[in-house]
Amino acid sequence: MIGVRLGRGLPHFDAEYYAAAYPDVAAAGIDPLAHFLRHGWREGRNPSWSFHTLYYRDENPSCGRRENPLLHYLANKHAQPLRVFPETEEELIELQKRVVAGHFDEDFYRLKYLGGALDCDALDHYLRSGWRLGFDPSADFSTNNYLDANSHARAAKVSPLYHHVATRSMAAQAPRVAPARANIAAALAPEFDAGFYLRANPDVAAQKLDPLAHYIERGWREGRDPSAVFWTSYYLSSNPDVRAAGENPFHHYITRGRGEGRKPNPVGALAWPKPTAPAAQEWNGVRPARQVANAEVDVIVPVYRGYDETLASLHAVLAHAQQTPFNLVVVNDRSPEPALTDALRDLSSRGLFDYLENEENLGFVRSVNKALERRGSRDVVILNSDAIVHGDWIDRLLAHARSDARIATITPFSNNATICSYPVSNRDNMLALEASPAELDDFAKACNVGARSVAPTGVGFCMYMRGAVIDAIGGFDAEAFGHGYGEECDFCRRAAEAGHVNVIAHDVFVYHAGQVSFAERAKTERAANQRALADKHPDYPMRVALYIRADPALEARIRLDLYRLAKSLRRRVAVMVTHAIRGGVATHVDDLAKRLDDEGFDVLLMKLGASRGDDITIETRGASIYAPSLAALSIARHARTIEDFFAWARPEIIHVHSFVGLDWPSTLSLMSIIERAAPGYFCTLHDYTALCHRHHLVTPQGDYCAERRIDICRACVAADKEHAPIVDPAEREARYGAFYEKAKSIFAPSRDAAARLAHAYPNVRTELRPHVYAPPALREPEPPIDAPLRIAVIGAITLHKGARLLHALALDARRRDLPLRYRIIGSSVLKSELEDEGVVETGHYPSEDAGLALVEQWRPHFAFFPSIWPETFCYTLSLALAAGVPPVVFDIGAPAERLRELDQGQILDLALAETPAALNDAILALPVDALWKKRGPYTSRSYPRLVEDYYGVRA
Repeated sequence: MIGVRLGRGLPHFDAEYYAAAYPDVAAAGIDPLAHFLRHGWREGRNPSWSFHTLYYRDENPSCGRRENPLLHYLANKHAQPLRVFPETEEELIELQKRVVAGHFDEDFYRLKYLGGALDCDALDHYLRSGWRLGFDPSADFSTNNYLDANSHARAAKVSPLYHHVATRSMAAQAPRVAPARANIAAALAPEFDAGFYLRANPDVAAQKLDPLAHYIERGWREGRDPSAVFWTSYYLSSNPDVRAAGENPFHHYITRGRGEGRKPNPVGALAWPKPTAPAAQEWNGVRPARQVANAEVDVIVPVYRGYDETLASLHAVLAHAQQTPFNLVVVNDRSPEPALTDALRDLSSRGLFDYLENEENLGFVRSVNKALERRGSRDVVILNSDAIVHGDWIDRLLAHARSDARIATITPFSNNATICSYPVSNRDNMLALEASPAELDDFAKACNVGARSVAPTGVGFCMYMRGAVIDAIGGFDAEAFGHGYGEECDFCRRAAEAGHVNVIAHDVFVYHAGQVSFAERAKTERAANQRALADKHPDYPMRVALYIRADPALEARIRLDLYRLAKSLRRRVAVMVTHAIRGGVATHVDDLAKRLDDEGFDVLLMKLGASRGDDITIETRGASIYAPSLAALSIARHARTIEDFFAWARPEIIHVHSFVGLDWPSTLSLMSIIERAAPGYFCTLHDYTALCHRHHLVTPQGDYCAERRIDICRACVAADKEHAPIVDPAEREARYGAFYEKAKSIFAPSRDAAARLAHAYPNVRTELRPHVYAPPALREPEPPIDAPLRIAVIGAITLHKGARLLHALALDARRRDLPLRYRIIGSSVLKSELEDEGVVETGHYPSEDAGLALVEQWRPHFAFFPSIWPETFCYTLSLALAAGVPPVVFDIGAPAERLRELDQGQILDLALAETPAALNDAILALPVDALWKKRGPYTSRSYPRLVEDYYGVRA
């Protein structure tokens, strides 16, 4: 019951924070406060964002090692000044140095991680960055293993060594040394796929090396995968802590990563379902394809082994009707599986296909040639017996052939077909996607109709071959390529040398199981066949390498990725077009996306300019599909594809928030796409991109451009070295005006923003839509009565947000020794310069609650907003109001408008921004008591039914 009594209004305890920071407590269903009081403080757990358990105990000697630090603080806070949280990272590092100095092995660390260098403080390096990289402080203390055993220690943001020393008299587990190689092997063995590893790494197989030993010693460092499910390179790139620690990634995943929810690959854990033989009755409805009189194509299927795969493959060929008449020719190369031979004989006796049975084993190449000799003048398709076709696949392949007589071979997309592979080219994609192979074929047919690209070679799992070309250059070279491997590449190069082309059909997808039938026999001849191919075509490797680099099938894969994405959307669709910068726009977009999701919409986020001026990324809220080619999506190169995606997704709501980050040609292109995609779209005025190439009406020198004229704008554009190339301001205004006029609604978060737009665009009508800000918890602090005056500056402070002005204020305060202290609750673009003047930055806060806690911890007299541009809303002003701290703003933009409406805070003349000394004097003269008494209850605009109340769209 003690926990219940203390839990009511207990300062510095936040149950929501505790449950989020320590998921083991939440998962166990334990009351957060009860856990902290009984166990948590002994384990160094923090009760809230604002109280650091270990820091408090080590900074306050009166707190005994067996005394709960929070209860000690509550009992003694009025009797003596007690510090509950480090003000800076530097302070916390210095504290750790004092505590762990006697436990740190400097020689060990310096030799192992610093190359023996003497010009670096080894302990300082460990405490600042080394432990985060997985570095060990001594030979008998494993950083990673300690964190594995004490996962709660991560939330303290201190080194594992300090955490261990600080809590060793309590309940934390002792450290463990790094696992030995034998232990790694034992952990990996149950999930290591030796067969997969040898197939994927023929060099390891050729040397007859132990696959598991090779992976442990070298393979993972070389990016090799231990199974189809675990992708070494992906895991290391997704988990920089594992990469930096130099730990075997597969071992990390098995022993820790999986339990932490880390993903072994970006796709999923399930492989494609293994093909199974059809039931007997399923053969009754298929159409025979034996000795068809007017056949245009022979589909040749050589068979060696694989009962289920072979029968599934043949059934698929016969079950899917084609407009093109064709023969199915099955060549049994003396299969070692009696059941398979019996089944083929039975099906052949029913007249379903032409059947050839070799008296002795001839191998894949000679078996194909045997069928080629019987074809007459017909075209052929070579089909592996583990390939599953769908729909009118032959008709689509032949449509390509008929459109260009130069085409010699055609290979479709597949999950497992080297340069024809999808979704990742040149990879065996053995993990199942959200769509079945049949659906992928339907999708390819729909989104890539008639599309193809020229390639140096086809891939023999499913390859169309023009009959006239076979007549001219001959079939496969059995003498050079024996049982098989490389024979189709040789044929394709001979065809190219005769003036023909080989193409990949982007509108056909054929599933390929792989490693069945002839595969085991062919791999024994792989090295010799590669040499034979290089001898016949010395330029072949370079041609393939150049093809892979150029990747002409990329856009087709992008289109298929986007079509899958569109088809994965099961509800009404909304699209948010925004920039890739965090801040107020991102907060607003996230809020809208969550609300739309709650009201039955699938929400797509189109983020612009993350890495290039034509860059666009498309994300979904919640679960997403694996679409790797979208990383290369470009407005400049793929505008038609992006426009098609809008048509496929059919969004009911398109909401444009920002084009910031795009170059002008890409901006124009995306505007046109959006205009054609919907008869009406929505825009929100988050900034002044329509009027200013810098988006905020502030010059590169950090001055507010109050007088906006075309000649002034042109001079600014000409002098601006940060943005290039830049469109003429008149063209910018005209194009944005036309775009706004076609919109269904233009939303302004404030009247000030609406008025500024109306001045430039009198024909554009805006609607007032203030943003929603609902903090997790409201604060009602008591007004501070101590000196000096503490001023919180909240947010990411850039030049237009007042960074230069803040520096001038801090400089003036230091030089005149004013009783003023500025602190940034967030970050700035002038960090080092501001630190030199005594301005501390907390760094980016990860959540609104964290920001509120940091404000509460600082206990400021005011929250000052030095922004010199006319902000359109200002979320950080909302945070200050929710924190119960009086805001101080300039008389410009939405902040001043909002404070006037609330009759709270203080509004200062913008002219004071030009005279920092006068501004400091004005701040010092502010009536603290009066402004704190003016505080009112925090309120926020709400839209109970967002779709109807905000967008005006019928639910």
